Amino acid sequence: MRNKKIVILFSGLTLACCGATPFIDNIIHNGGGDSSAVSIGDPTLTNTYIDIPTKSVTELIDEGDFKTVLFAASSYFYNEAQHIHGVAEGNVAASVMGIPYNQHVVSRRTVNDEDTFFETTAVSAFVKSSEQRYVNSNSYLVRYGYDVSENGANYENSQVAVFSKENYLNRYGHFNRDLFNYVINDYSFVSGEFVSQDNGLYKFHFILNPDYAAEAYKREVAYMGGASSYPIFSKTELDLTIDSSYKAQ
Repeated sequence: MRNKKIVILFSGLTLACCGATPFIDNIIHNGGGDSSAVSIGDPTLTNTYIDIPTKSVTELIDEGDFKTVLFAASSYFYNEAQHIHGVAEGNVAASVMGIPYNQHVVSRRTVNDEDTFFETTAVSAFVKSSEQRYVNSNSYLVRYGYDVSENGANYENSQVAVFSKENYLNRYGHFNRDLFNYVINDYSFVSGEFVSQDNGLYKFHFILNPDYAAEAYKREVAYMGGASSYPIFSKTELDLTIDSSYKAQ
């Protein structure tokens, strides 16, 4: 029965994907959270994709136009990174019914043109779950592993569940095709700052509005955590490193 409440205090994952290592900082409180969510088709949940700027990264830094930097990096990944493989691994410090526990999460993603394969495994004293998801423009498929451990799960003879696009998004909020799980658009962007430059790489720090940035992602967090309602994100920040072509490193 999926009726427990989950409070996630901090979640940090390091993503290794074609050299891209954006660090996502979440602080999530009050697992009882909001029992509703904005419709997945709401325009506030649509990522903004732009043409790669003709201005250089340094020009945008000088102008203080950090929103364009973020949009450009997100757009470059979505439009140009057609063949990628990435692994994310980390620990989530959480509590259920006031009892603290750690959840170990390992995720793998492969993108080949329009096909996206995603596998995620979460293991803790309370939750052991593993899923494989396959998505393209016509198919939204999920299968569930068993005998779950930190090393993965057994998927032999596991049946495939077929979703409609709408039902898939209502459960997971996104297709794991973007650089970030967060919504990146004018609604979610709050501020950015240039941190440093070294060997042709530029480091930035961004603050997002959690009411918009995490609105889609909270569906997956609630589902994978077995929560009875959506979590509330009180902090959403990004550390991003890019090269001169706006490619995330």
